[in-house]
Amino acid sequence: MARLVKVGTASGETAWNEALADPKIDDVLLLEPGFYRLDQPLDLVDLTFKGLGASPEDTVIYANFKMTASTRYGTFENVHLMQAGEPLVRLPSSSNAYLTFRHCLVEGNGKASAPAIDAAGQVNLEIYSSIFRQASVSLQAGSDFSLEIADSEFAGAAYTPISLSGSGTASINTSRFAGGPVMVKDETAQVEMELNKVTLPLLYLQGTSSLNAVEANFTNDTYGLRVQDTCYANLLNCSLQGAVSLAGVSLLVAQNVVMDKLTLQDRANAILAGGAIRRGIALRDVSLADLNKVKLAASGEAALVEMSGSAAVTGKDLVFQGPSHRIAARDQAAMEAGVLASSQREIELALTGEAQVELEGVKSRLV
Repeated sequence: MARLVKVGTASGETAWNEALADPKIDDVLLLEPGFYRLDQPLDLVDLTFKGLGASPEDTVIYANFKMTASTRYGTFENVHLMQAGEPLVRLPSSSNAYLTFRHCLVEGNGKASAPAIDAAGQVNLEIYSSIFRQASVSLQAGSDFSLEIADSEFAGAAYTPISLSGSGTASINTSRFAGGPVMVKDETAQVEMELNKVTLPLLYLQGTSSLNAVEANFTNDTYGLRVQDTCYANLLNCSLQGAVSLAGVSLLVAQNVVMDKLTLQDRANAILAGGAIRRGIALRDVSLADLNKVKLAASGEAALVEMSGSAAVTGKDLVFQGPSHRIAARDQAAMEAGVLASSQREIELALTGEAQVELEGVKSRLV
C-alpha cells in the first residue's frame, strides 16, 4: 500500500533528505511549498512527487533523475522542476516505464544538446496541463514509446522541443509549441502522430511515419510542414503560414487547408480538396498533384503552377486569384484542369519541350 509522506520543515513532517534516503516503492511525497535540491542523480523507484502549493512555482525541485530497468513509473504533479543534470530524466534502453507530468512547470538548462527528457527504451510519457520552458523531449532511435500531450505549452526553446525516433505513437491535443520544429527526425522512424487543435512552428515527418492533423496552426513563415521518405500526412481544416514540401514517395491528403506554397519532388503525391494556396505550386521529377475546388494565387512574376520533369497536375473547379495568372511547364510535364473562376480574363502558358497544359473554363494563350 502506498505511503503518504509529508515533506517539509514543520513539526511532524519528514525532512527532504530523510524522505529520499530510503524511499519505498509507491511512496507519495507530499511536498510543502519550498525549495528542494538534489546534488546527485536520484533513481526513481516508483515515486510520486506532489506539490502542496497553490501553483507549481510554489514547490521547486532542483534535481535530475534516472529510471532503471526495474522502475515501473515516476510521477510529478504541481511542482516546478529545474534541470540540474543532463538530462532532467533519463530512461535507458532497458527501461519499461510510465513517466507522467501533471500541472508542472519544467525548466531546462537552455542547452540544445541536453533534453529535459531523454528516453531510449520503452516508455509511456504523459504530459498534461504543463509548461516546458527551455526544456525538450527526445525519444531516441530504438525507443518504443507512447507519447501523450494535452493542454500544455513548450515555450522559449530555439531548438527542437519534441524529437521522435524509434517507433511509437504521439497524440498531441490543445497544446502550443514555440521555437524550433517538432521532428520525426530519423529515416528509420515509425511514428503515428495525431495533432488536434495544436499550434506549432513547423513539423518534419520522416521514415515510414504518418500524421493526422485537425485544426492545427503552423506558424513558421518559411516552412510549415516537410514530409519525405514514405510518409503519409492527412490534414483537415489546418492553417500554414509557410510552405508545404513533399519528397520521396510521400503522400499528402488535405481538406480545407490554407498554405503559403506547395512544392513536390521525387515521386511525391498530393491530393487537395478545398482550401487555398497563396503562392502557387511547384512540381518536379514524377510528382503528382490532384486539386479539387482549390483557390490558387501567385504574386509578381511567380507562376500559379510551375512543373518540370514528368510531373503532372489534374484539377477540377479551380479558382485562380491574384495579379499573376501564368502556368509554366517544361520537359514532359502536363496539366489538365477545369477552372471554375478566374480574376484575370486569360491565362498565360509558358511551355517548353514536350510539356502540355489543357484548361477548361478559361481562355489561355502561349507566351
